[in-house]
Amino acid sequence: MYEALDSCGRIIETPYQKWGPEAPCTTGGSDMVIVRYVQSFLFILTFFVFSAIWALVIRGGILFQCSPEWALRRLRNWAQVTVWLLKYVASIKVNIEGEENVPEGPCIFLSRHESFFDTLIYFLISLKTCYVMKIELRGWALYGFISEFVGLLFVDRADRGMGSLRKLIEEIKERLRKGRHIVYFPQGTRVRPRETGRYAIITYAVYGGMPDVQFVPVALSTGTSWPARSWMVNPGTEIGIRICPALPPGLTKKEFERRMVESIEEGSRELRDKA
Repeated sequence: MYEALDSCGRIIETPYQKWGPEAPCTTGGSDMVIVRYVQSFLFILTFFVFSAIWALVIRGGILFQCSPEWALRRLRNWAQVTVWLLKYVASIKVNIEGEENVPEGPCIFLSRHESFFDTLIYFLISLKTCYVMKIELRGWALYGFISEFVGLLFVDRADRGMGSLRKLIEEIKERLRKGRHIVYFPQGTRVRPRETGRYAIITYAVYGGMPDVQFVPVALSTGTSWPARSWMVNPGTEIGIRICPALPPGLTKKEFERRMVESIEEGSRELRDKA
């Protein structure tokens, strides 16, 4: 993994993406580069050490017959500590907009996906969070075990058959009946901050099969500050998450996709500009 940095020490290019604020650099020099390397190292180190310890705490609680609700509250604590580390170790602020748009009842968040941070921030937004995750994560030692225990969903992205789609819809409906807030990434995988990516066609099938459920688009700029597949973060920036108003029911496929993409992409662009 190689990163290129400008004179401010800000990452401007990786093998996976180009990102970061485009404002001209007004301060800089080698000292700033060193500071950013040090902050990134300290953040990544403290984050993963805490995550490993906290996963063992949750695993211990499960062994002692703690409930899934208890485990979800501990996952919220994990997200809270991560936000604290971002702020005080990496100098990265986290700002969540539109929390008034989170429904009281069950819903599906249609979220952009740019960073690992996306897979835990929703525990901070809702204690009813239920991610739809790629099946490979089930094999991640403690993470996979805890995810199954709290009722998160796993999907095999390689299986594109109708049987798999029907199974996914039924599993989502089952979680919704329990009042869960589903987090679904319609692009299917992480995308670069300035990349639109391809929105999965099954998203409308899920929408069409659940006319009574609220579908809530979510824009974000997490990849600008904490890029995917990199050991470097971008200190001095701001992570923005914007929860948009729910899409109305009964839209045609074309109108649904237009409104969803417009809400997510335009909102994410505005958040990146503020980062």
